Amino acid sequence: MIIGIFLVLSVALLAGLWANRYTRVAVTTASMMPDLFVDLPVSPLKLTTSEPIKEEVTFHYGQQEAVADLYRPSDGGRHGAVVVVIGAAPRARTDPRAVRLASSAARAGVVVMIPDLKHLLRDEMVPEEIEALVAAFRYLRGQEFVDAERVGYLGFSVGAGMALVAASDPRISEDVAFFGSFGGYYDLFDVIAAITSETITDDGQREDWNPDEKTVRVLRRSLIHYVDDAGDRDILIRIFLEDDQSARQELDDLSPRSRVMFDVLDNRDPDRAQELLARLWPEDVASLRRLSPSASIDGLQAELIIVHDRQDKFIPYVESRRLAEAAGEQNDVYYAELDLFRHVDPTVTANPLTFLADLIELFFQAYRLMLQLV
Repeated sequence: MIIGIFLVLSVALLAGLWANRYTRVAVTTASMMPDLFVDLPVSPLKLTTSEPIKEEVTFHYGQQEAVADLYRPSDGGRHGAVVVVIGAAPRARTDPRAVRLASSAARAGVVVMIPDLKHLLRDEMVPEEIEALVAAFRYLRGQEFVDAERVGYLGFSVGAGMALVAASDPRISEDVAFFGSFGGYYDLFDVIAAITSETITDDGQREDWNPDEKTVRVLRRSLIHYVDDAGDRDILIRIFLEDDQSARQELDDLSPRSRVMFDVLDNRDPDRAQELLARLWPEDVASLRRLSPSASIDGLQAELIIVHDRQDKFIPYVESRRLAEAAGEQNDVYYAELDLFRHVDPTVTANPLTFLADLIELFFQAYRLMLQLV
C-alpha cells in the first residue's frame, strides 16, 4: 500500500516537473550532451526518442545553387530550427562532430540544416558565401515543419564569423531569434595580424600566440584568392602554400597590388601588421570588411551565446571577448571561456575541478540555446 502510494506520488511529481517547460528543456539538454562528445550506441536520448529524418536539399542564392543536409524530428510537428555553419572543414556535412550534433538535436526536437559552402570547403573565406548563408536561413525558415519564430544560427570557428555577418544582414536580422558562436572571430583584420605576427593583444597587453597550421593555411589561401593576376597568384601560392622559397626571386614581377598582399602575408612584426593591412587595395579591404562581424554587428538583433576555448590555436580567444563586449551594448549576450575544448574538439583537462566547472558552464550555455529551440 505504502509502495503503491509512493509510486503514484513519484509519477505525479515527475509528470508535474515535465510539464514545466524550463525543467523539460533542462532534462532534454542534459540528455543530449553525452551524444555531443561521442557516438554512443546507447544513450538516454537514443533510448527515449525516434530516429530523425535526414534528407539532402537544394537552395539557391543569386545565380548559384547550394546543397545542404537537413535533419528533422519524425513527429510531423513544427519545430525550432538552426543553420549550423561548420568552419573550414573539407567535409562539413559528413564531419562526425557535425553529424552527431545534427542527429542529437533532431532527436531532441530541433530542425538542423548544414549547408555546403564550396569555398570554405577549400579553405577560402569569400564574401559571396555570406549570400549563401542568408539564403540558407530563408530557405530553412520557410519550411512547413519549422516554427518561423524560432530560427537562428550556430557557427563554429571561421564559420561563426561569416554566419554572424549573415545574421546581421538587414534582409533577415529581424527574423534571426538567436545566434550561437563557438570559437568564432570578431574582426578579420585583427585575426590576420595575430596569425602573421604570432601575437595577440588583449586590453593593450601583448602575448605570444602560436597559430595552428590549419589556420595559417586558411589565411593564406583566402588572401591569395583575392589576387586577380594568375601569374602573381602562382608566385604567392608557391611561396606561401608550397614552401617554394625560390619563387621569392620573382617578387619584382608582382604588380603593386599583389606586392602589398605579399607584404601582409610575409610580415612577422606586430607593429607593422595594421599598417600593412591599411595599404591593401580598396577592393581587398572591402572584401575583408564584408567578412568581419565588427563591421556589421550593429545590425544584429538576436540573442547571442558565445563560447571560446581559452587555449585556442585556431582563432584567438580575445576575438570572442571583443565580440561579447561590442554586442553587449544592444543584445542579450551570454559568454563563456572554457578549457573543455581544443578549439571545437572536446578534451579532458588535467584538473578535475576545472573540468567539472567547465562542463557545468557548457551545460548552461547549451541550455540557453535550447530554450530558444524547444
